[in-house]
Amino acid sequence: MNSKKPTAACSASRYPAGRGPQKSPDTLLRQARCDSSLKSIAFAATLGTLTRLRDLGSLIAPLGFIALLVGGVLWAFWDATGLPTVYQSYMTQECVRVEFIDGSPGDCSNLPDRYHHVWVERGRVVGEAQIQRVMEETGMDYLQARNHLLGRQQALREIERRRRQAVADTLKQLYQEKESQRDHLPQQGRH
Repeated sequence: MNSKKPTAACSASRYPAGRGPQKSPDTLLRQARCDSSLKSIAFAATLGTLTRLRDLGSLIAPLGFIALLVGGVLWAFWDATGLPTVYQSYMTQECVRVEFIDGSPGDCSNLPDRYHHVWVERGRVVGEAQIQRVMEETGMDYLQARNHLLGRQQALREIERRRRQAVADTLKQLYQEKESQRDHLPQQGRH
């Protein structure tokens, strides 16, 4: 506590203790300063701050929400711009290469926890010119055009795989027929 005596301006006669049920925060703060007690000064300052915040209460929630929203968007943008890009083969589902934000190459054996994912065809990214051409011809947006091209490539690969399988099955069947005929010919020749 301060040992100084209050001045005449801060006398108890000027600010009587039981004067009214509600005193303004400024009055309480002046009275607390006159009392020279740190405890009463802190109480009055806190009460004044809380009273002012109560008066601004209708603005605090929207402003707080806007501040959180802007902060979240900034954090997400900052976080997303620093992620590396991992190129993964569409056919083999394996990592082809890793590229960090500064352009330096990374290692596929040690993939980061979070990254941008880009599908590539046989180690090659689906061409931007192809995507733009499909967008212009069909009116698709970027993702639809890219997925269209990737789906088309996958369908062509599937058709090629089925054709090769059909050729292999036909050759296998012909070989088995030839073997069965070979097995029957010697038996017919003996009779």
